[in-house]
Amino acid sequence: MSLDQTFASFLKEDNTNPTIPSSGNVITGLNSTEQAHALEKINSTLTVITDSPAFNPYYLVERIKTRLKVMLGVSFDDTYFLGDVGSFEKPLLPHNDLVSVEGGIIPPNDNAWLKLFPHGLVIKFQFLKSGPLYNVSAVIAPVPDPPAPGAISED
Repeated sequence: MSLDQTFASFLKEDNTNPTIPSSGNVITGLNSTEQAHALEKINSTLTVITDSPAFNPYYLVERIKTRLKVMLGVSFDDTYFLGDVGSFEKPLLPHNDLVSVEGGIIPPNDNAWLKLFPHGLVIKFQFLKSGPLYNVSAVIAPVPDPPAPGAISED
């Protein structure tokens, strides 16, 4: 075996051995501890945004939507508040439009954030109307793992 062939075999990627660094065996996503820590930081920011009541709950929701577009490159569908108390959740999706914030334009990003959570993320809203004011809270949570299929019995 010549030196060139040995060197070429050394450069060949091996996806079967996770101890050898290779682009084919890179683990994507965060482990559960890292996910919890990242979501804790994001949810603390959402708590600051929704800390005080508002006359218009859509104002708070739009502030959250804009912040998520700018910080994480994700967005969610339009929301509607029905009644005086309730809750709803929306899946977070990559945004593909330009975001205008305080006179500047921020282009869409490559959606790297959602790739870290293999099953996706949802934003959960809870609201309560007391008098003319709305109290709104928002939390981002990972989509739970799908249930494992049950054992198939052979009857």
